[in-house]
Amino acid sequence: MHSDLTDELRSRAGVFTDEHEGLWVTVDAGNTVEFGGSRPGELFQAAADWLAADRRYEVLGVRWQHAATDPRLRLAIALDRAPDA
Repeated sequence: MHSDLTDELRSRAGVFTDEHEGLWVTVDAGNTVEFGGSRPGELFQAAADWLAADRRYEVLGVRWQHAATDPRLRLAIALDRAPDA
């Protein structure tokens, strides 16, 4: 399910990683933004920064993962446009 929202999120991800050194960010076609790194606090702060920077999104789900490959810690937030956006 690729959408205009996916493209919008991917565009933001590039700028976002420039502003958050050492953070890995990717967006899948299901409008899920995944943050990766080595410190839990930084990942949760990054997700909070992402949401605070643009209030047009609502969170549909959250996933925390310890991965076998780098980045070892991953936090994913599934997003959609907020009803009032």
